[in-house]
Amino acid sequence: MKSQHKPTKRKGILRSRLSRTYIIILLLCSNFIISQSIVEQHGRLRVNGNKVVNQNNESISLAGNSLFWSNFSEGAKFYNAATVNHLATDWKSDIVRASMGVEDFGGYISNPTQEKNKVIAVVDAAIAAGIYVIIDWHSHNAEQYEQQAIEFFSEMADLYGTNDHVIYEVYNEPIGQSWQTVKSYSEAVIDAIRAKDPDNLIIVGSPTWSQDVVDASNSPINKTNIAYTLHFYAGTHKQVLRDQATQAMQNGIALFVTEWGAVNANGDGAADQSETQKWLDFMRDNGISHANWSVSDKAEGASVVASGTGVSGLTNNNLTSTGNYIKDIIENWNTNGGNPTPPTNPCTGNGVSINNIIQAEDFCDQNGTQIETTTDNGGGENVGYIDNGDYLRYRVNIPANDQYTITYRVASIVNTGSIQFKDGTTVLETTSIPLTNGWQSWTTITTEVDLTAGSKTIELYAQSGSFNINWLEISPSDSNPDPDPDPNPPGNDCAFGTPLATALPTIVNASYSNIHVIGNQGPDLSNVSNFTINWSLPNNGLWQLSMNTNNGNPNWWNDLLGNASWSFNEAQPSITFSDSGFPGLDDSYWVALDGNNFVMASKTKEFSIYFSNSNTPPNCSNSRNTKDNAAISVHLSPVPVENELRISGITGNTTIQIYNILGSLVKTVSLKSDNKSIDISDLSKGKYFAKISGEKSNTSIQFIKK
Repeated sequence: MKSQHKPTKRKGILRSRLSRTYIIILLLCSNFIISQSIVEQHGRLRVNGNKVVNQNNESISLAGNSLFWSNFSEGAKFYNAATVNHLATDWKSDIVRASMGVEDFGGYISNPTQEKNKVIAVVDAAIAAGIYVIIDWHSHNAEQYEQQAIEFFSEMADLYGTNDHVIYEVYNEPIGQSWQTVKSYSEAVIDAIRAKDPDNLIIVGSPTWSQDVVDASNSPINKTNIAYTLHFYAGTHKQVLRDQATQAMQNGIALFVTEWGAVNANGDGAADQSETQKWLDFMRDNGISHANWSVSDKAEGASVVASGTGVSGLTNNNLTSTGNYIKDIIENWNTNGGNPTPPTNPCTGNGVSINNIIQAEDFCDQNGTQIETTTDNGGGENVGYIDNGDYLRYRVNIPANDQYTITYRVASIVNTGSIQFKDGTTVLETTSIPLTNGWQSWTTITTEVDLTAGSKTIELYAQSGSFNINWLEISPSDSNPDPDPDPNPPGNDCAFGTPLATALPTIVNASYSNIHVIGNQGPDLSNVSNFTINWSLPNNGLWQLSMNTNNGNPNWWNDLLGNASWSFNEAQPSITFSDSGFPGLDDSYWVALDGNNFVMASKTKEFSIYFSNSNTPPNCSNSRNTKDNAAISVHLSPVPVENELRISGITGNTTIQIYNILGSLVKTVSLKSDNKSIDISDLSKGKYFAKISGEKSNTSIQFIKK
């Protein structure tokens, strides 16, 4: 019996020793893999068929971040090692994209050394951090700068061609160019790169903001290791674009999403999490790598960093609501498929009564805001630091089905803020936030909504931020009737307050997909699929003004700069078009912003053109009083004025808004028909503009206070 057991015992000892040795080897290997960077694990990326694969010929899907335009301040501040290191370690980003501006103001064409050095800083930091980096020629018209692109990428390939980390993106987003134009340009740049770097991955864009990947797949570039970029924004691009991407892959090309957003295609709005999840599933299922737009503190929905907080905002995780959502996706991409952790719902229960004012800080849930001390009447606290996409939620108890007046106590240093009132996820009303000339200069505004009875969660969503809120009130609409209603309430005329008493605020790369022509005698712009404007007030520069059409009439892409004269940097900003090619468009217009929307109000005819990303036209009267303001005999006297400003030529109830030379609103007065003078003794000496809005007058006149 013993002899029968001895061999078994020795075999058990041997197995035990082998098992312990095997476990030690596994642990050592595991520790080695964990200590490897993402580039050390996967090596140089290459194209195999319709997939981007790693050094082991395995299809992979990497996740990371795209930096904002290098030539704009909201992005330039992030082109450094601190940003890249934080993304690599805290976000667990696999890849970072350096989006070097080219032809736009301050870009490579005008400042080549400055912009190139920003890219070099990012590439060097990415190599040191062990992550992949995309060198992006961030242009919409790259073929116009082919020689500069060849010189730039030749230098980059010479510097970094031996590094597995580096990927070249030779054309960010063509717009109305044909695929043949894009292909010809790309082939020339690819040849320049391959002269220095024979095998790193190169990514090529396609027409229509790098969405026409089927066109590229029908006539692909016949060179080695070429992938094609696909750009999408989940709030705008849905299943149709995924179907096109699928067709392109079936035709044999590999895709790489070098830019995507969870928001709308104009870079703004809230994250569409439902549609984003469909895109995430699509990219993982098809082995597509991706970089999210954008690492920026610009006040727009796509930005991941809180507005104005810079690199410290990123490294301290002071993020926007979109930023928190995107960070969760990226850092979990290789652990649980990029699915964010399901949130809990803190807003439950019966809710508070609406009999009293609701203090802004008494929310049940919020994102992106901060509480601060207020100097408003009554003291206490207000909610501030509100950026695009931030929100406040409150649990309330509505007593009956009725129409309710929503009253907000707000303050803002800009006139572009807007707040949406939501019942759950349904937007009931959007209200513009006025300029109050200070973060603690408070005013009260109202709107009306229809609410159903019961306990519910309401949300105040910042469609456009940069405002503070102290309190809100919900009351039945007939409980506080106005004893003297304004016959011409502001915001209800389709001239949208034009002509403005101030210059047109800066509009950075705004892109609109819906064009609403309101009123009579306006042009037919139903074939316009996109309008883009890029205006810098500090530089007095209109860098882009263009329209895309869906039928090539007059052209697929129409640069309107050569057909326009404008004066945006002064009071009563305006633009005039001639020989535009669009029937009925040639005219003179007052211009303005309505929230984030761009407006052109005809000076001579009864129509306005409203550029938006909403399918719904603005809520205003379809008829306009568009008498030429020069023909309205409104006068101010005496000139100069000391204490009393007299106004002649107005009839009926009239609102006078006085702005200083910096464009700040300093005084608002409502005049009845029997009172046509204003006490301005409290104003300092200097130049002012009086914006006069009445039943038969709508103009701005400059005067001097002595």
